[in-house]
Amino acid sequence: MAKFRLPEVVSKTLEQYKRQGERYQIFPCRIEVNGNTYYGASYHLGQPVTGYITIKEDGSVPSLKLEEVELATRMNFELSNINEALYTTGFRVARKRHLGFMRRTLSILRWVERTMKHEMPLDIQKALEGFIKAPQSTIENHLRFKELVKKADRHISQRVKDQVVTPEDLKILNDYHYELWKCATMQNIVQMNTYEDRKKVIRYLFQKKKIFPAIALWFYHIRMHPDEEKVKPKDREMMKEVIDVYINGNMEREEKMFQKALEITRNPK
Repeated sequence: MAKFRLPEVVSKTLEQYKRQGERYQIFPCRIEVNGNTYYGASYHLGQPVTGYITIKEDGSVPSLKLEEVELATRMNFELSNINEALYTTGFRVARKRHLGFMRRTLSILRWVERTMKHEMPLDIQKALEGFIKAPQSTIENHLRFKELVKKADRHISQRVKDQVVTPEDLKILNDYHYELWKCATMQNIVQMNTYEDRKKVIRYLFQKKKIFPAIALWFYHIRMHPDEEKVKPKDREMMKEVIDVYINGNMEREEKMFQKALEITRNPK
């Protein structure tokens, strides 16, 4: 794959806007908006981002007041974040080896359902249905998550190979990004929401002397997420933010992040 190279005039502009001690990271594609070509980069002092810049192919730095320049800047910012989330976290989550134990959990629960549900009190039947949802939903969402990771990876790889992105690519990758993290979030939610149901079913099995399935399900139960009250306050707050974005579709926080990025963008405002 050919290495992405900036036009010399663009490289000179990047150097001119660089401050003491900074390095810059180039967005690895041309950004095409309305037939015009832009180049994007971020400036860093160590790891933290200290600024962004959007440069025209003639080396000039256009004003952010122009709608397409703001869009090109958004594409640089959001596509970089999607890329980082996919390759630093998405692949790691996709490789998690929990499908096996979720399938074993579901298999035991289906046995309990076939052989014991008819004699269970109604509240235990309802709890069993809730318990079944935990591995069932986790399996479905994790398989979809893995599929979306592959699709996003293929799309990014093709764009990097072509060395160009358009607003359509931003839309496609945003859709993949939000759906795949919704799938990840749904796995956590269903496990937290079924915590009490899981405990109730396991208690019932011990009472009925069904020791092997009770112990096996208890072992799988403690590997799942607890209910919200047992989650650390810091993690609980983070989970609420994630649910707000990926389940409720509240994009206010995401937009605030972009507005903060615009504040440190070095284009004229």
